[in-house]
Amino acid sequence: MGKKASIIWRERIEACNWIKRNTSKNVVLTSKHPDLVNLYTGRKTLWTPDSINNILKFDYLILMPPQATDISGKKFWESRGLQIFKREPQRFKQVFKTSRVSIWEVCKFPVETDLEFPAEKLIYP
Repeated sequence: MGKKASIIWRERIEACNWIKRNTSKNVVLTSKHPDLVNLYTGRKTLWTPDSINNILKFDYLILMPPQATDISGKKFWESRGLQIFKREPQRFKQVFKTSRVSIWEVCKFPVETDLEFPAEKLIYP
């Protein structure tokens, strides 16, 4: 195993250990590497979906290299995944990061963000 591969594996394990220490056993995770994440965390982990509506069903999104590619050959985060972050960044809160791996809490309700209008003008039913 080369040095780069060794670093990637070490960071993957570090992320999985963070999940075990900082989340409940009932959380549902999503990753492009669900078998690996499930094996090292013991948490229910499913394949990362392509739409924001489906991602919102999960508690945490785990990004780790190498990212899987779609049919067109583009990396997931260069195609649909990045669009999800760009379209609704307030739905994701980064809770863990290494040089190659990151964990994002998926917020069911938008978290505080810079709004173009004052929040107090929002009308709630």
